[in-house]
Amino acid sequence: MLVLFMALTLPLIGMAQSSTGCASWYDAAAIFQVHQQEVPCLPTQQSATSVVFEADSTVWSALEDERPVYWEVPLTFPGGAHKKVILHGFQAYRSDLEIGHMTKDGLRTERYAPRLLSYRIANDDIHGTVVFLDGQVAGAIRYQGVQYELGGLECNGRATGLFVLYATADALIKPTFECGLETLAEQVHTPQPMGLPSQPSSNSVAECVEIALDIDHFTYNQFGGDCNASVEWALALLSGVSEIYQTELDDLISLAASYINVWETTDPYAAYTGNAGAMLDAFRLEWLQNPDLADRPRDLVHLLTRRSDTGTGGIAYLGVNCSASYAAGFSSYLSPSMVYNLNNYSWNLNVVAHEFGHNFGSNHTHWCGWPGGPIDDCYAAEGNCTNNPTPQVGTIMSYCHAVAGGSVNLQFHPTVENFGLIPNINGQGSCYTTCDEFSTSCDYYGCTYAWACNYDPEAVLNDGSCTTEDACGECGGDGSSCSGCTDPIACNYNENNIVDDGSCFYSPNGGACNCEAIMSLADTLAPGEMASMAVSGFGYVAAVTVFLEFENLYD
Repeated sequence: MLVLFMALTLPLIGMAQSSTGCASWYDAAAIFQVHQQEVPCLPTQQSATSVVFEADSTVWSALEDERPVYWEVPLTFPGGAHKKVILHGFQAYRSDLEIGHMTKDGLRTERYAPRLLSYRIANDDIHGTVVFLDGQVAGAIRYQGVQYELGGLECNGRATGLFVLYATADALIKPTFECGLETLAEQVHTPQPMGLPSQPSSNSVAECVEIALDIDHFTYNQFGGDCNASVEWALALLSGVSEIYQTELDDLISLAASYINVWETTDPYAAYTGNAGAMLDAFRLEWLQNPDLADRPRDLVHLLTRRSDTGTGGIAYLGVNCSASYAAGFSSYLSPSMVYNLNNYSWNLNVVAHEFGHNFGSNHTHWCGWPGGPIDDCYAAEGNCTNNPTPQVGTIMSYCHAVAGGSVNLQFHPTVENFGLIPNINGQGSCYTTCDEFSTSCDYYGCTYAWACNYDPEAVLNDGSCTTEDACGECGGDGSSCSGCTDPIACNYNENNIVDDGSCFYSPNGGACNCEAIMSLADTLAPGEMASMAVSGFGYVAAVTVFLEFENLYD
């Protein structure tokens, strides 16, 4: 198959420095140029719905070095349209973002400076997000009513070194997705009625929603036990979702990661399979009751998992703006990376934006309670009405992708916005405050002292996080991972301990730590009476065997 579109823009870069030292590129920088040769595969059914690109290494290198906050990218769309895409840098995280490493030895936290470059498309007729990280790109782009995906091209599971922009509606393989909102919403949190939109307060909320993200142990392992890769993946996802809400709700809210917890040991939700409601409740309670999580700053908490055995694609409580107890949800079946041959990035954004939509106050589009009834007929109606599911292009809160021939664009239907999201956010969102102003400085924070074990040679501004190894050899540790009893004759001796903490205990009179004790109890009982015996000892009981002998003394 041949791709015949041609991009004529040369990779010229005109660079200017802002007052804070960060670059803005005012001349077009053609990082992508149409690949003119035959390619072994395409992610779409029709070749006309895909365009394959080569990347200009010079521009890419300059991008990583300069980290511009503004630049323009010439881009050829399927069908041959040539557009200059305007990119504005933004961040979907707080400048004081911390990540928590939940390990078998307890919690370890650190300040984190994300490496990804996230951009919001600023054209009047083009919307979306483009994220760059480590030679990869992920983009979700909406243009002329069509949802496009931009990313690395894989063929037969192997990277080609090429990139592709394609229409997700024509993808060869489309993920399926259903969420478990309905039953849970009825049982736990009463949905807010969706009649006429409630009157907003005199000062409508136009602020930031702080999101705490949770990455489970399964997902952490799927990234090879690389915490940084897991965190950057989560931030790339949240960046795309934030752009959707900012664009679709006219900057009513933006989203910012306030804390990211990574389970580097088995998480409490791992045992829940095929029971999304119970898993969501366990997740919610973990963040309420675990002292390592309960006080982390957040307006909403969301679990991101690549598990496929949760029983649903996602689940969330309905209409829980600023609810300390129920502002929670999770998304599953998420794809792993930014290199793919399917519409994975857009899929991830759709799942998470959908579940956030429930938290913010929206039902599904096939709900009977909307003014005029269901918004679309993509799925069996929810409520006391009937419909006839048919293929069509749906929106984020729909199931139109689940019908053969249907698809979803990353947009909210106007009815969802005006009768669901906006009135609920305005009416309930009193806890949403201001996000950090995006800094246009290319400098980023970290430890700048070479003597520290967490020294970052690329950091420019010291953030006060410099630390040393503890006695156990753990960077920034408190010595607890190798502290304990170091006396070999003690009952609780551990050969891995190198710091004695005074916790050793011994068997009384120098006896063995493991011993057997035989105790007997004999008594004469009348009907209804009972007997008991208290036994005290040092250590703990490993096993108990009870023998009962009864003798009836009454005829």
